[in-house]
Amino acid sequence: MATVAQRSTSTHIPRRRQVAFVALVLVALWLVVGFLRSPSIGADALAAFEAPRTISSATTTTFPAIPPFFIVQVQATVTETGGASYTSAQFFLVEPFTGWTLNLSGVGLAPSA
Repeated sequence: MATVAQRSTSTHIPRRRQVAFVALVLVALWLVVGFLRSPSIGADALAAFEAPRTISSATTTTFPAIPPFFIVQVQATVTETGGASYTSAQFFLVEPFTGWTLNLSGVGLAPSA
C-alpha cells in the first residue's frame, strides 16, 4: 500500500481532470471544425436555394449554437436571368461534420437597381 508521500509524487491523474480534459478537447475540435467548414456549407446552401440564379459577392458570418450546430448568415447579391438583382440574406443552421443544413429564414431585400 502506498503512503501519502508516495501518492502525491505518482503520475496518476485524477479521473475528474481526465474527463475535463476530454471535454475541453471535444469542444475545441467542434469549434475549429465548425468555424472552418460552416461558412462554405452555408454559401453552398444559399447557392442551392437560389438556383438557377447567379450569386455574387457572398459574405458569411458564423455563430456557434447548441453543439454540434452553427448558425451561418449568408448575404449575397443574386442576379435573375433577366438582369434584375437583389440582396438575399439567409440564416442556416449548419451541422459541420455531416454538412446537414436547415434554412431558418429567407429574406429577399429590395432590388439593387
